[in-house]
Amino acid sequence: MKCKALFTALAGTFIEYYDYALYGFTASLISAHFFPQNDPIVSLIQTFGIFAFGSCAKPLGALIFSKLGDIFGRRRSLQVTMLGIAIPTTIIGAVPGYETWGWFSPLILLLCRITQGLFVAGEYDGVIIYMLEHISKKRACFGSSLVGLASMLGIGVASLAAAVVQREQTSDFFWRLPFLLGGVLGAIILYFRQYLDETPEYKAYKASLPFPVDVGLRRFLNRNGRGVVCTILVCGAVGGCYHFYMIFWGTYLSEILQIVSPEQASFAMSISVFTLALISPFAGLVADRVGIEKTLRAATLALILMAILNGIMVWLK
Repeated sequence: MKCKALFTALAGTFIEYYDYALYGFTASLISAHFFPQNDPIVSLIQTFGIFAFGSCAKPLGALIFSKLGDIFGRRRSLQVTMLGIAIPTTIIGAVPGYETWGWFSPLILLLCRITQGLFVAGEYDGVIIYMLEHISKKRACFGSSLVGLASMLGIGVASLAAAVVQREQTSDFFWRLPFLLGGVLGAIILYFRQYLDETPEYKAYKASLPFPVDVGLRRFLNRNGRGVVCTILVCGAVGGCYHFYMIFWGTYLSEILQIVSPEQASFAMSISVFTLALISPFAGLVADRVGIEKTLRAATLALILMAILNGIMVWLK
């Protein structure tokens, strides 16, 4: 029963990150449909600007759903997050473009991305908590890495879908199919998530108290301020790097530098993302064995080295 619950939770993360990343991988197609084409580069910048607004909504979403998860339970929170990202994905795939609706189209696009940002933050953190409250504390890093594995697989499949529609696009409707498919898959996962069981820790917490205790944000920060700041810095650095390389880098190489074609860039990104997905569980096992701090230091040094090498390669081009 536990394995089925964990698989359902992870499947939802796969779908949510597929939906979320699909926008970035199809940015060139979206810019062509949702913005005026007087200057394609400006349209592309506007498209990524909307992506940035959606990302900025993530911290707020994490705060909101952390509260909802503590009050109403992990299961209910995961149901809501699935609904909140599947609907905007479907709308993106269905809403008419700029030529039909004018500036209403990018406005709807912006609202959809902000909504996705809010809900995807609650999804990722909620699933990690759901995993950690089901498995042994000795395997905490490995359990967390499985959530990373599911999200990276979703991003990788989104990249492959983008490569297909960029190569085989035959009509205005064809590029919308991956978005509509994401909405359908989200509805399926939402159905199965109604059968999720609450975590043992949350059940014990609810049974031991007549009502949820709210320690307050200020008291929480006073007790854990240093750890919160360190976590924000680490997650911000990692999130910024992987958003840059996985979402923006391919479009930059194909549309701005024009070194590769869009489909070649998407396939290359797919290989990178799937490689990261395969490494994630291994990194989790290593962290459980040698410690989180040593693993983070080694990974950070490797990330800095790769960033420098990428910069040198672009400069040489």
